[in-house]
Amino acid sequence: MIACAIGQEEALILSVELCSIMNAKSGLCAENCKFCAQSGHHKTGIVSYPLKSKKEMLEQAQRAKEIGAHRFDIVTSGNALKADEIKMIAEAIAEIRKKIGIKMCASLGSMDEKSFVILKKAGLGSITTILKHRRAIFQR
Repeated sequence: MIACAIGQEEALILSVELCSIMNAKSGLCAENCKFCAQSGHHKTGIVSYPLKSKKEMLEQAQRAKEIGAHRFDIVTSGNALKADEIKMIAEAIAEIRKKIGIKMCASLGSMDEKSFVILKKAGLGSITTILKHRRAIFQR
């Protein structure tokens, strides 16, 4: 917690939550977003790999907690995950919440309502999703 003095008698308390991010799926994206290093259309030199295992996600979440993170964020490349990938991430989230007790976040691309519900029931606290914009924006 950080305390900042206001005048001489009042104090404003600000709290900060630290979040550790795991890139659980890198590169291999079929989208052609000009700004994104994950796009398979550009030679960015990043290491590409498929979705990490549930065990790897749990290990990273444990490490995040050990170093003082309050939240653990699973992020993936690509426009949308397959149903089996959503299921595996949901299983990992449920196990992380139960065994490690860290708050969960995710950025998993676009998804349908069913996938949102599956992840919420697993214990996901917040999600960042892709909003579709005009193609002209992505060509810049």
